[in-house]
Amino acid sequence: MAVQFIKTEAGEELAVLSRRDYDALLARAGDAAAEDRMSADIVRASEGETALPEAVWEKIEAGEHPIRAVREWRGLTQAELAQAAGIKQSYVSALEGRLKAGSTETLRRLASALRVTLDVLVADSMVAAMTSLAQAAGALITAAQAAHGEDAAGVEAVTPADD
Repeated sequence: MAVQFIKTEAGEELAVLSRRDYDALLARAGDAAAEDRMSADIVRASEGETALPEAVWEKIEAGEHPIRAVREWRGLTQAELAQAAGIKQSYVSALEGRLKAGSTETLRRLASALRVTLDVLVADSMVAAMTSLAQAAGALITAAQAAHGEDAAGVEAVTPADD
């Protein structure tokens, strides 16, 4: 925070700071209007990204690949998205069909073409990876219990919760 102090003719010291810093101070103090201004600044700074509608999130949560859900919401074909991201249409199809995971760079280009943040596209693969990891850990624990009987009695298998 950059603050400039100036002295009035009466000797009073005044602090001068940017509107952004001023709003941040007010927001920390609980001023709702300042929080709203800061939120608006964040939205403006997001370079044209828009919040996804609830219907898109519902499709993703129901199992639709995020790339497909966002692409369809944007009204793009696979070919149009592929051209905008500089990849082949068949690769977009493979990603949407979960036949390929996609490199970080490819996902970044797709996120940019779809005007969403990268985390929207990778959240799906992170959940899948965590689920696979939990299933593998559960299988290892079950095998350890079977192999060691009472020696592994204190070890419990944990499976992902169904939401």
